[in-house]
Amino acid sequence: MFNDDREDIVNVITNLTASAAKATELSLAPFRLSTLEYGILGKCLSGEANTVTELSLAFPVGIPAISRMVSRLVDRELIARQRLPNDRRTVRLCPTDEGVSLWQMLGERLKSDRDLLRNAVSVDERAAFAAIARKITATFELIIERHEAAGRSG
Repeated sequence: MFNDDREDIVNVITNLTASAAKATELSLAPFRLSTLEYGILGKCLSGEANTVTELSLAFPVGIPAISRMVSRLVDRELIARQRLPNDRRTVRLCPTDEGVSLWQMLGERLKSDRDLLRNAVSVDERAAFAAIARKITATFELIIERHEAAGRSG
């Protein structure tokens, strides 16, 4: 992957994430669903994130963009907004039956893509990649914290 010590790891990561995003985007395109909209549907379905605020913490996207995507999913009747009886200010997002059906069907469609990738990389290579990816992610989080701290102080 790296031609020599001078190859920029950020470029490799950028190309990797762009390729993964493009492959997923093309799988979802016939269903008029973006990668993030698919992710939102999944987070709502699993119960991991059921409010716009929780979704904005789960994805590296601001609240206004998440709100627009949620509105599109509501308009398509894939998720529904529900006010909590004990806190009328909080809007809970729940997948509809149609949203659940679409999620399940897309899961099968994307599984074949993931199987192709899984078969192209050995178990040992996947383990090594996962360990390196965790280290890189932790380093990016330190970089983000440093920039956010500089923004607060400067």
